[in-house]
Amino acid sequence: MRPKFIAVVLYLLSLSYSSYASDSFEETELETQSSFGFSTSYNDDDNSDFSLDLNWEFPGHQNIWLIYSESESNQTGSDSESYQVGVSTDLYQTFSIGVEFSYLNVDDLLETRTLKNELSLSFENWGLSYNPQLTAISFKLTRTSEDSYYDLYAMGHELAASYYGWQNNFINVRFFNNHISNPPASIENSAIHNLIVSTFPQIILLDIRTEFLATNLEKNRVALSLGHFFSWGNLIAQWMRSEFLYTDGYVSNIALSLDYQLHKSIGIDFGVGTQIYSIDNDKTNYLITGLRFFW
Repeated sequence: MRPKFIAVVLYLLSLSYSSYASDSFEETELETQSSFGFSTSYNDDDNSDFSLDLNWEFPGHQNIWLIYSESESNQTGSDSESYQVGVSTDLYQTFSIGVEFSYLNVDDLLETRTLKNELSLSFENWGLSYNPQLTAISFKLTRTSEDSYYDLYAMGHELAASYYGWQNNFINVRFFNNHISNPPASIENSAIHNLIVSTFPQIILLDIRTEFLATNLEKNRVALSLGHFFSWGNLIAQWMRSEFLYTDGYVSNIALSLDYQLHKSIGIDFGVGTQIYSIDNDKTNYLITGLRFFW
């Protein structure tokens, strides 16, 4: 099956408004505040996404965030949905700790549940973070007579480093690695491969937005982000490469986002990007638009 990518939701938006992820690598000059946002995205395979997110900040930099998104492929008729809920706190304005739970469902064929811990250190010009996570992956393989359900487990680790000391510019580098349990002996690897290949393109673009909910199916990932802060918002460029469970290929992504603060209480988001699957050079271009409210 030739994979068909579903456009990313809040992929670029999360880079500039990731206060709901405590390991965020950027610190805008805008006042820290709570926000509510929604966005839509489309790609040239006629797929669409929709997402809602709420980030509530309390005194003392205590944060709670909620994110919901759904995705639909008009070509294949497949649907995906996911949600995330998390809390974080900044201790002594230097050390931040948080925990997040995320859930993903793809056509009732694949479900993932991930619990992630977020640990961050912030200095004058530097930021460092370490994010371990544990994922339970449940999937269904359809046989001629009955459906079979299987579970896998994954332990992931992400390291990230950021530098802000060059005027209003910043750079961030991330590396993620996943250790995944062996499949049940009764399953052929080819069967899992066919399932993953048909579903992970949806998962990648659906969940790339807030530092990759899709890491539950990744073997490893490298990402580089460059950005510049303006008085009215920011501009961010990112390159990423991911390799996935039971597949031989990889996915590359190049994206650019522009976030503009119209007013102290309203901002708009715009993003474009290209994603390429190495096996067949399948290329997908996507567009993201969003609106955000602050208080």
